[in-house]
Amino acid sequence: MSAGRPRTQPAQCTVDGCDAPGYCKALCKKHYNRVWRTGDLHSAEPAARFEAHVDKSGDCWKWTGPLSDGGYGKFSCGQVKRRAHRVAYEMYVGPIPDGMHVLHRCDNPPCVNPTHLFLGTHLDNMRDMEAKGRARWIQDNLRRHA
Repeated sequence: MSAGRPRTQPAQCTVDGCDAPGYCKALCKKHYNRVWRTGDLHSAEPAARFEAHVDKSGDCWKWTGPLSDGGYGKFSCGQVKRRAHRVAYEMYVGPIPDGMHVLHRCDNPPCVNPTHLFLGTHLDNMRDMEAKGRARWIQDNLRRHA
């Protein structure tokens, strides 16, 4: 060990309810890293993290976080990556039944405004795409199955 000023650290994290040992600046390693990464001690709360990436200045609430290749918002919940519009639907409207899709009335993939979102089956999604002129290749398939 090198000579010099001894490194001091608190015995325990000073965040209420955290019993982890102190790491740096009176915080445990998890809380210290969270503040270092985000600048906010409480940013790990999913709703707060989600809201931090939403621009509500227009009719469509634009997702300002990462986007998929198709333009849909991406949001991480722990190790699970999810589409932001699905997270918005669950946060503001309710659970999404198994097998259901969350569709956009506004046809704007980065939009997470819950009033623009609705549930539908895969077939509903394909019909919605066809009605909005976004999937000409689907038209033939829909006619065959109608």
